[in-house]
Amino acid sequence: MAFSFEKKKKKGVGSSLDDKEMAKRIKQEEARYKDAVDSEIWSCLCFKTEDDRDAFLAKTGLPRRRFITGDELREATKAFVPDAKKRGFARQPKSMAKTPDPLAGVDYSQSLEQTCIDEAMALKAAMMEVKRPDPCNEATDSDIWICVVYPSRAESEQYLDDMNLRKHGDKYIDASAWLKELR
Repeated sequence: MAFSFEKKKKKGVGSSLDDKEMAKRIKQEEARYKDAVDSEIWSCLCFKTEDDRDAFLAKTGLPRRRFITGDELREATKAFVPDAKKRGFARQPKSMAKTPDPLAGVDYSQSLEQTCIDEAMALKAAMMEVKRPDPCNEATDSDIWICVVYPSRAESEQYLDDMNLRKHGDKYIDASAWLKELR
């Protein structure tokens, strides 16, 4: 005799065979997963110089921290909201200089364990060698930044649109260029 699923009688809501409640639970889990892995809830304000960052902080009154919330940024910049909203395209980087392959010198004929160690050491050495270009032609090349974290993707995108910031970037924002508009 084959087993067959039958819809349970209305004993209790939320039973494992209750289709409506199961569908609701699946939607909730999908939304929770999407929120957990969404990387579009943050943006980075990148500055060419420390003076630009300090001027931005002085003008907005934001604290000198690496991370701020979207609500803090919105409150600090509410005096600078543009009169008209403009749709724009995210800026394209001006320079696309290629960096040398840090794994070029790794000998792959060794054991897997030794190869992994050599790769890790080569990557570490390459990261330690990276220096901020002087002069810094693009703010996104800089290590002077403030990360803004929003509660949701919708709020992040809404702020970018409200402040007409898409012309300065959408994930990594050229805050030095934005600062010139705030003056």
